[in-house]
Amino acid sequence: MRLFALSFALSFATLAAGTAQALSPDCAQAKRAVEQLICKDEALLAAEDRLDGVVKELDAALNGERREKLAAAQRDWVRRRDEACPVTAADLKAPPRTKERAECLTRVADQRIVQLQADLKGERDGVRALPLTITEAEPIKLPPQRAGIAPARRAVQLAALNGRWAKADPATRRPIDDCRTAYLEIGKDGQFALRDPRIETLPLDGRVAFTGGDPSDGVGFAGEGSAPRGTLRLEPGESARLDRVALRLEQPFAFGATFVRCR
Repeated sequence: MRLFALSFALSFATLAAGTAQALSPDCAQAKRAVEQLICKDEALLAAEDRLDGVVKELDAALNGERREKLAAAQRDWVRRRDEACPVTAADLKAPPRTKERAECLTRVADQRIVQLQADLKGERDGVRALPLTITEAEPIKLPPQRAGIAPARRAVQLAALNGRWAKADPATRRPIDDCRTAYLEIGKDGQFALRDPRIETLPLDGRVAFTGGDPSDGVGFAGEGSAPRGTLRLEPGESARLDRVALRLEQPFAFGATFVRCR
């Protein structure tokens, strides 16, 4: 019996208890069209097996609270996967559509594997990317200033946000990404770009306008229609190259991370 990723296991009591351990369902009992397709397509089945292995490795590396968050993130991922690659009973009877749906599911599973492998590497290296998953995205919390001491900071304007930024550990400022394939970029004309091959809902692009004048106090940004919307706060360093930015994205999905300037 083959092991499957959480696309099946989510319906069982194990995940209901908040642990991301996969189970081994019997393909003879598969009822949903997507489950039946996974059972009959060898390439898709192999991708699900690989995903199953990465999920179990990452689950074992986390503590109780973060294991619950991983389980919740997997439930959300399965929902979004099924929306992106819908499979019906009619699709299973039409070879061209069966092939198309299987390729879509395999592609999405492979993207999820890349994302979780990066999270697993961060756990093993002692540097965790923020967030662990999209579901875990939270506003960045910076250390409070000591009472009675005014923070010394250089004055900054909106132009200080312009440029390319790399995701970084919020405590050490150590860059996590290389600025070539994963980065935040803000153009002088309000162009906004967010890249990360580990997150299936990216890349994200759009033109935005900022509300607020002092980025160190936090500024909002938004564009028309489905353009990105959220807030940015710049923590000025002693010089521009030491600046740090906290991003809170609200549209088109929730995301939070800390960034430092690309070198």
